[in-house]
Order: sequence, then C-alpha cells, then structure tokens
Amino acid sequence: MNKLISVVLLCLVGLSSCRETREPISPENVNNTYSSGVVLVGVKYCHVMEMENGVKFYFTDFDKDGDLNFTTNQEEAPVAFHSGSGFFISSDGQIATNSHVAYPEIDEKKVLAYFHTQSEPIKSQVRSEISTLSDRISMLQQRVAGKYLNENRTQAQQDSLVASLAEAKAAREMAQKILDTFDELSKLNGTLSTVTEIGVAYNNTFVDKITDFIPCVQLKDAKDYDVAIIQLKSKQTPADRYIFDVEKPVKSDGSPAPDKNGKDIDVDEPSVGSKLYLIGFNRGLSIGSTAEGIKAQVVSGDVSQTVDDKEIMYTIPTLGGSSGSPVLNEYGDLVAVNHAGWNGTQGFNYGIRVIHLRELYHKKK
Repeated sequence: MNKLISVVLLCLVGLSSCRETREPISPENVNNTYSSGVVLVGVKYCHVMEMENGVKFYFTDFDKDGDLNFTTNQEEAPVAFHSGSGFFISSDGQIATNSHVAYPEIDEKKVLAYFHTQSEPIKSQVRSEISTLSDRISMLQQRVAGKYLNENRTQAQQDSLVASLAEAKAAREMAQKILDTFDELSKLNGTLSTVTEIGVAYNNTFVDKITDFIPCVQLKDAKDYDVAIIQLKSKQTPADRYIFDVEKPVKSDGSPAPDKNGKDIDVDEPSVGSKLYLIGFNRGLSIGSTAEGIKAQVVSGDVSQTVDDKEIMYTIPTLGGSSGSPVLNEYGDLVAVNHAGWNGTQGFNYGIRVIHLRELYHKKK
C-alpha cells in the first residue's frame, strides 16, 4: 500500500512539474512591478585630443555646421550632457545600459581631419595672438626694468609686474606650441580620450541637474553590441528597487519555463508577433519630470523581425532618451536592451538580444 502511494505521489509531482506554466502580466503590473528598477542615466562629458607634442584640445561634439568648439585651456574646457535609460541587474548596484550612453564617443579620424582642414584660419588667429602677446611682453619687460622713469611703484606692484610678465611669456610659449602643432598636424598623431561624470536618478525621485544624480562608475562595455554596465559607487542596490534577471527563466526543476500554451519560453529567441514591453525615459527629463518626480514610461508593441544574432526589431514607439531601456516579454522576462530606432519613424526600433548583456555581465573586467 505504501509503495503504491509513493508511486502515485511521484506521478502527481511529475505531472505538476509538467504543468508548471506562467501567466502573462498586465501593463499595469509591468509598471507596478518593474519600473522601480529602471533609472535615468545622466552623463556629463568632454573629449580630449592630446597631440604627440603634448598640446591638448578640449571639445564636446561637432555642431550642426560640422564645427568643433574647442579650447586648449583645461579650465575653460566645454562640457556636454546627455541622458539615457538603464536598469538594475544585481544587488551590488550594477546597472545595464547602452555603450553609447555610458561611453560617449566621437570619431577620432574626423576630429584630426577637422583640425587639419581648419589649420590655416586657426594658425592665422594664433599668429595674431602671438603678436599681441609679444607686444605685451616687450612693454612689461621695459616696465620691470624701470625704463619708464615717471613710474613709482611699491615692491608688491613690482612683484605683480614680474608675475604678469611670466604669465604672458607662458601664454606666448603655449600659443607657439599650438602654432607648431598645426604646422605639423598632417604628420602628428593624436590620442583621443573622454572625461566623463556619470550618475543615475531613480524612478519617482526629484532631479533637476547632474549634481542631483547618484554617482556611478563605468564598469565594462561591449561596443560591438552596444551594451554596457555601470555601477553605483556605493555598490549597493537600494532594497526598494527591482532587480532584473539577465539569466534564462526556468521552472523549479531547472527545465525551460513554458507559456500558457505549454510552449517553452526562450528569451534569447523571441518569436515574431510576441508581445513586448519597454520601460524607459523617453526624452529624459523633458517628458519624465512630473509633479511627483521623474517617472519612466511603459510602452508596448510586438516583435516584428528577428534581424540577426545581435538584434531584434519591434513595433514599440520610442524617443531619444529610451536608449538602454529594458525590453520585456509578456511574462516579464528580460529579452533585450533598447538601443536604436529606424530613421524617419518612431514605430520601428531595435533591441540588443539579452544574451549579449548576459555575456558581458559574466565577463571579467
């Protein structure tokens, strides 16, 4: 009798496991359950091109006319700001987003080509500056030497003149160095780097400027797949924030989790026509700001095309700022990281398959 009961129980357990399915979630539950884990990513940055002779050019991005606003004075370096979306993927403050959000880039060859084509007008301007500085240096030298007999000055005033002369000489030396750089620009190579300050703002909190953002560091990225991971400097995800799972969902026995029809759910290969949800900050603070703080938007659509091993396409409308948003299937599983739209339309957008984020997450720094 006991043996018979055991056999029946085993069968029932097996049957229960076979029938362990998952139910679709409603749009309201998507917002209530997952939005707390989505963050607004803010990045302040400046590009630096250092030439072989040590001269550094500081700039942000090309403007609409194809020009660069640059300076050689670090204290006057321009800064730019852009934002995107991201989402928590671990308890130690790791946040997934796009590489192009976390690591602002500019074409190094294009920058060098710009300086080369602009060399003549720049050199003319620098020569004029050198001439002005030379005149100032000559005048200061005469004053320091006391050649203006009608001047009676204190020691402090004399020291100030000497300091001004040194500053003028240093400025002329730098200007000459810049002129030499542009004279030899076609022969010189430069090293491009980017100085960034990155932070995040939580859903349902108030932020107005970059200093309101919670500081993060760039952890690692995969530029080929446009995915990146940043991390809170505190290395601690707040307890009230949802953490997205980058792993494949499975049943309690470790086998693939089926949908309501008994079909296995494969987050790495979402089928065309299947429903998706995207949670992100379209237009950043512009649309996200409300009287109750910033709020991510939940938008939905369907898989319209499995493009290749890298991307999927979906009919989810997005605007700038949604880059780095999590894309979920109808069961709440992470299937992609939103990263690009189709030019001229907001109705077709692309997401990087979750498998590439998973690979980056497990990759050592």
